[in-house]
Amino acid sequence: MVKLASSFLLKIVICIFFACFVFSKQTTAQNFFANPGFEDINVCTEFNAFCAPEAWFYIRPTTNPLVNRSDVPIPLSGQNLLLVPMENVYCRKDFEASFCHGFVYTMLACPLLKDETYHIEFYVNSSGRKYHEINFAFSSIEPAIENFDVYRPPGIISIRATDLRKDTVNGWRKVTHDFTATGKEKYFILGNFSKSQLGFKKQERMNSGGMVYYFVDDISLTSNNGISLCQNYQVNIEKIYAQNFRHTNYMLVGDQLSEAVQEITKPIVFRNDTITIPAAFFKTGSAALMPSFNRLMDSIITTLDGKKIAKIEVVGHTDNRGSLLQNEQLSLARSQSVQSYLIHQRIQYEQIIFTSGKGPAQPVDDNNTEKGRAKNRRVEIVLTFIESVPEK
Repeated sequence: MVKLASSFLLKIVICIFFACFVFSKQTTAQNFFANPGFEDINVCTEFNAFCAPEAWFYIRPTTNPLVNRSDVPIPLSGQNLLLVPMENVYCRKDFEASFCHGFVYTMLACPLLKDETYHIEFYVNSSGRKYHEINFAFSSIEPAIENFDVYRPPGIISIRATDLRKDTVNGWRKVTHDFTATGKEKYFILGNFSKSQLGFKKQERMNSGGMVYYFVDDISLTSNNGISLCQNYQVNIEKIYAQNFRHTNYMLVGDQLSEAVQEITKPIVFRNDTITIPAAFFKTGSAALMPSFNRLMDSIITTLDGKKIAKIEVVGHTDNRGSLLQNEQLSLARSQSVQSYLIHQRIQYEQIIFTSGKGPAQPVDDNNTEKGRAKNRRVEIVLTFIESVPEK
């Protein structure tokens, strides 16, 4: 009798597991979002390196934003999540919307049908910061095109704290929303569409550029009436995944190309220039900048305006005197000082600027002479420009 009961119970458990597995697969299969768990990561063509999640694009183009590790919550499921820029604590009224807030968007794998009802669901985590609201909207045109007004997409939906499910899992709270489609929904935009500041304090910033993020995981868009996905579903996902450029303005997923887009989508090349900042522009043994540095950098920054910059690497170097650890720490601190100055002057560089400290590992001259050591104490700014290939 005990064996019979155990066998029966095992069959029930197996059936339940199988049913849940099938339901999960069906739910995933009916999702109008590509890469809804953000597990697939794009490899940027321009750098041959991992950048943002496949199918999800930042306005302005960027890699997955740099965030202090302690501020990133454990994903609700899987290994990855989506970072949604909410507000820059250094924002000023004269800055553009995408610099102050930032947005993420994707193209739907299938268009929605007019007058049909749909269900959107995802989980959001504010990582210990106050949850104010998160907004989303649909658009018939791609948000990355020139002159798209990211403050005024049609039909903005605001999810405030009172709209969230009260139950939480490690800080994750569930968002659900039902709506009737107009038939014009082709793109989905997620972020902060408010023109007013949410009120985050400077000490709440999550990176050196001053941005505060909310985190999103396990997003889905499904039909309430079980409408099947379009025949081009897989083809559309492959098309979205094929967009590997993440650092060039107006590199689009959709079919709308303005004259500016057509110009930029011509064959391109990447060109590197290196600017060397001598140690004389820092206080001795310190990462503090001298006043003369400001005049030098301001003239350099002015020459960069209007150029298409894909990446900025700031690398600190020292001579071989002193301990290896101290030299590595000093070289990194100096590179970070230069990074902070650049971002303060041009906040648009925030997501494309990277720092490192090499200490004495890469000398350019003889460390046995004072003249050589002076050359080795430096910070190098490596600029990667995007240029169109001239027509023959």
